[in-house]
Amino acid sequence: MKKLVALLLVLIFCITVITGGRLTYNKKLNNIANSAVDEYKAALIELEQKEMEAIAMEEARIETLLHTLTEGLNNQIKELILENYHQDGDVKILVFGTNNVILENEDGKSWPKIAEDRLNEAYEKDMFVFESKSFGDRTSIQIIEEGLHVQLAENDADIVLIESSIWNDSIGQVAPADTRTVLSMKMNAIERENEDAVILVHPAPPVYDTQFYPIYVEELKEFVIEEGYLYIDYWTDWPSIDDEVLLNYVNDGGSSLTDLGKLSLSENILDIFMNK
Repeated sequence: MKKLVALLLVLIFCITVITGGRLTYNKKLNNIANSAVDEYKAALIELEQKEMEAIAMEEARIETLLHTLTEGLNNQIKELILENYHQDGDVKILVFGTNNVILENEDGKSWPKIAEDRLNEAYEKDMFVFESKSFGDRTSIQIIEEGLHVQLAENDADIVLIESSIWNDSIGQVAPADTRTVLSMKMNAIERENEDAVILVHPAPPVYDTQFYPIYVEELKEFVIEEGYLYIDYWTDWPSIDDEVLLNYVNDGGSSLTDLGKLSLSENILDIFMNK
């Protein structure tokens, strides 16, 4: 009987030890599992925080970039750029001018295409879209007679950049007053059809060794500014009309742009859309 009791006690002891050991082991396993879960959660939280910090840093970098590029720009153009940037929209720019707007350099790019590429690169986003329409060697009168100003007005561009036909007019014997009248008709037509469009005007390129042409251009500048439109006075950045260096920018005897002229004009236009 005593042996049986002793055996039972030993058996109970063994069961207790085994059960206690199993409970301790399971507890350790649970602790390890819980610790692993906690470490995973902590790592996940840390990763999310780093991602949020990276996003915040990138957003701050973009805002700094936009501030730098748009500082000092015309308010309407600045608002257009910022609004379309944040809404993933396009800034549509219609360029209307002589054949200079479609003539390509040795790389197969016109000056509007050069400007488009530079702007999209600077803003790190493909948001600027240039469209070029040429009126060729037509005078202001011919543009009106053929209704090209109506086609210009019907375009839904955000910005319309008009190269004045003043050089064509000067060699086509159109009076400067008529040039200004037709330009006014173009701008009025645009405003009727596309009232939100921003209108900019720039002269045709300077022509070497001309006498009356620069006078007409100066009168055009005064007219555009008086009418309250934006005028791009890039002539001041180019060699003067009596400087032979100008022939590196335009072909002798005319206003057709050389490759250097295309590059230079695109740089002048960039000043309207970005602070370099």
